[in-house]
Amino acid sequence: MGVTVMVGVVFIIIGLFDILSIFKEVDENTWVRLGHLLLGLLYLIVGIFVCVNLAASATYLFLLVGIFVGITWLVEGFVELGTVRLAVSKGWTIFSAVLSIVAGIILLMTPLYGAVMLWTLLGAILVVLGIFKVAHYLAWQK
Repeated sequence: MGVTVMVGVVFIIIGLFDILSIFKEVDENTWVRLGHLLLGLLYLIVGIFVCVNLAASATYLFLLVGIFVGITWLVEGFVELGTVRLAVSKGWTIFSAVLSIVAGIILLMTPLYGAVMLWTLLGAILVVLGIFKVAHYLAWQK
């Protein structure tokens, strides 16, 4: 349940920052701002849901993360397509947007398997970071 609370709080914080970002960027068109608003509200709603109903959220955390990340990647891909005209590297922006949309669709088709893969990737990243931190600490001790 502790991990579930942390995930919920992080979703709420990300949602608030996404919503506040629509007031900061004045060069973005209406569709991009609408996408950021939609994404922020989505983060906020899921974060509140996770924190309010901890028992259900803890039970279905893998499935919830898989579905939510899939929707997020899908929306972010379309938002990124809306910012192509403002991008310095249009080719990379389009590539990133299409990759995000395809990954979002795949994750929505298999949310549980995708969530397991995401958690595995997160675990591997944390192990690698932990090894680097230990190596850094040992080097610092000398």
